[in-house]
Amino acid sequence: MELLKELDKSMSRLEIAEKLNCKPAALSKWMNGKTKPSSKHILHLSQLIGVSAEDLLIDLYPEQSESKQ
Repeated sequence: MELLKELDKSMSRLEIAEKLNCKPAALSKWMNGKTKPSSKHILHLSQLIGVSAEDLLIDLYPEQSESKQ
């Protein structure tokens, strides 16, 4: 979630939602950790943040990446 929080610092949630073509409420749930973004939003989010999709997935699912190490 840290990468999403960094994005939240650089632009408003409304701007982010518009760029991702999603509802602000959905974005808010991602930011608060209540839900995870769908696969179609992962790539767009990673491009907005400036990281690879893999890095974003590791950030969103740290429990799964730790179990593989």
